[in-house]
Amino acid sequence: MIRINLLLPEDLPKGPTIKMPRMSGLVGLGLFLLVLLPIGTTAYQQGAKLKMLRGSISEVQAESVRLKPVVERIHRLNQESRDLTNRLQIVRRLDGRRTFHVSMMDVLSELLPRHLWLTDVQEHAGGLLTIHGGTFSNLVVAELMIRLEETDFFTDVRLVQAERRDTEGRSMIQFEIHARLVGPQGGNAQ
Repeated sequence: MIRINLLLPEDLPKGPTIKMPRMSGLVGLGLFLLVLLPIGTTAYQQGAKLKMLRGSISEVQAESVRLKPVVERIHRLNQESRDLTNRLQIVRRLDGRRTFHVSMMDVLSELLPRHLWLTDVQEHAGGLLTIHGGTFSNLVVAELMIRLEETDFFTDVRLVQAERRDTEGRSMIQFEIHARLVGPQGGNAQ
């Protein structure tokens, strides 16, 4: 069914309505200030902090520009110090090795048994030492190897070759011994 309302809007029944009390202008201004005052105060404080921080940033940037040459000099001096330390370590290493070889040859000459002589002594990479020589008996070669092992200069001593040869009408043993050198930093060798 279709309904048509022919009443005028003024004649329509009205529902419940809420009426606000009338406020005076002073109460409205008070409410406005009550809301606006904290917002304004906070905005003012934040603006002041922002201004102070911008001033601090510019001071720090000026200080950074002023200190930049000092920082660069410190970096350069640190690099020079590292380079100097590296050079000193190289010199110390070379100085230690300088006296090491003299001491090692002195000890080697004292270790030689009677009736044994050396024809060649070579140091190879990694501290490998090759000793060539001659003698009349295998026992003398064994005695040399034992003496080498008992020092602080040599380790890992092993016989590579020992063969009998006739030299100037005499039967001799030509030998080759390998040993590993113990450097000045690695052992008691001075």
